[in-house]
Amino acid sequence: DDVLFTYKMLPKRPGAFSATHSIHNKFTPVHDSYELWIKPDSTIGKYADKAVIVSTDGAVTGGTYQDGYIKGDPHTFGDFFIKLDTVPPVIVPVNIKSDANMRAAKGIYFRIGDNLSGIRSYTGKIDGKWVLMEWDFKSKVLGFRFNDDIAPGKHIYELTVTDNKNNSRYFTASFTR
Repeated sequence: DDVLFTYKMLPKRPGAFSATHSIHNKFTPVHDSYELWIKPDSTIGKYADKAVIVSTDGAVTGGTYQDGYIKGDPHTFGDFFIKLDTVPPVIVPVNIKSDANMRAAKGIYFRIGDNLSGIRSYTGKIDGKWVLMEWDFKSKVLGFRFNDDIAPGKHIYELTVTDNKNNSRYFTASFTR
């Protein structure tokens, strides 16, 4: 449908790296994404690769630096500005700690999350060897189920979680199986 499109540039919000751009009305539905390019202010400097476009509702709509702009693909109208994602993801162990006895456990479980750009990847290793991790979207739990490849004895578990802006967090713990 045709729409009487409105746009306003609003003042810069605290912690933002651009003015706030009001793109039409957030209550008007958008049936597909659209490209949004926002020019960051000069203070962004070497952190342009950490920039994301955020709505005032808290939704992240992407953040690719290209030709002096940060580019995103929002699915809604609303108010948008540039913010930096420099905080690594969070790793919260559910059932493992250093020197844990895991003989009765069925696996190793974590809750992981990220404050802005979202999780890009996770890698689990036992004794330096890659292991298959499973992400349960419904419960937000990342886990490894023990199998016959894990011999009885002492082992080292490592987990690396990286977000979409290359911020990484590392966790390690020894355990006995």
